[in-house]
Amino acid sequence: MTISAFGALCVVTYVLFVFGKPLVRWLGRTGTRALNRLMGLVLAVVGVQLLLKGIGGALKSFGY
Repeated sequence: MTISAFGALCVVTYVLFVFGKPLVRWLGRTGTRALNRLMGLVLAVVGVQLLLKGIGGALKSFGY
């Protein structure tokens, strides 16, 4: 499972690098800004999730 997920991620990354400029032209300025904000939101959600898991683990190790 992990190896196939890594392989799929490599393929997606390669395709995005190859077709990056045409994709940006197709999305336009508004689409690029919207995608940028969406990816920022996803990154913030992952960061908050990691923070909460870390706090939960620390509290559990202290016996709370």
